[in-house]
Amino acid sequence: MIQLELESSGDLPEGGAFGGGRRRERGFALTGGGRSARDSSFEVELEGRLVFSNDSGRPVLLELKGTISTERSNEFERQGRTMSMETAQAGTFEQTLTLSED
Repeated sequence: MIQLELESSGDLPEGGAFGGGRRRERGFALTGGGRSARDSSFEVELEGRLVFSNDSGRPVLLELKGTISTERSNEFERQGRTMSMETAQAGTFEQTLTLSED
């Protein structure tokens, strides 16, 4: 058995991470012209185990549990007015994979 501790964090790409972001931004910009600034990030912390079968020499079980969080801030400027939005989401993650030989 191998104990696992996985951590990752970073910046999310524009648009795709929250679905439809570019369409919303484009729609806002088309109504009066303007500019926008965006900052999106994520953090993942997982723990688990990978179990190997000595008989077959291959993995037979993977279990992962942990947390995932995202933060996003947007600032739009249009016709001399500025609108700011911040969103934070957090949740738990749990995945179990059982591998068998057929």
